[in-house]
Amino acid sequence: MEENNTQYQVDILAGQKTGWFYDQRVNRQNMIPQIIGKTVLDVFSYTGSWSVCAANAGANQVTAIDVSHAALSVLRKNAQANDVTQSVNVVCDDAFNAMQTMHQDKQHYDVVFIDPPAFIKRKKDLQEGMQAYIRANRLAMSLVKPGGLLISSSCSYHMSQANLQNALLKASRKLKRLTQILSYGQQGPDHPIHPAIEETAYLKTITLRVF
Repeated sequence: MEENNTQYQVDILAGQKTGWFYDQRVNRQNMIPQIIGKTVLDVFSYTGSWSVCAANAGANQVTAIDVSHAALSVLRKNAQANDVTQSVNVVCDDAFNAMQTMHQDKQHYDVVFIDPPAFIKRKKDLQEGMQAYIRANRLAMSLVKPGGLLISSSCSYHMSQANLQNALLKASRKLKRLTQILSYGQQGPDHPIHPAIEETAYLKTITLRVF
């Protein structure tokens, strides 16, 4: 399939959500002008919808982290299909462990994407899940160069936009870093929101400038 002038291999039968997260299409499109000539980190990369798009759109160097060997195998094929294998570095590891190691090694990136799996599947998991989002975003934010961007998403319905923004605020305070919110995002028009069904407004994306 093709999205934003980038070719992808999609496993419709065995992949998550038919093998492709269409709901992030507009958010990926909006990030393209921000990554040209930049170093990029894609956390919880899955098959490379963000990272391969970034490399193909002109990012200087992209690192993708995921724990799934199968997903990263598809990511490599997607990078090859777009002739960007030299620009894409793949790390197969638990995202928290990988980010912690990168932080200890003082690695930093111009742009960091983080789109974790749903940490909050039920309302009773909200507080525990919030801590996971705070920790994930704190680690991701620690890897952003001063003046760089953090693009953070949550697909948990129970994690409201206000909650995600609060998690980012707590992460920044823990790191003693200043941030600016540049934009908010949601799922694309092929995932419409029903005004009477709150659960259909599940995807939140916030883009931050991190100082």
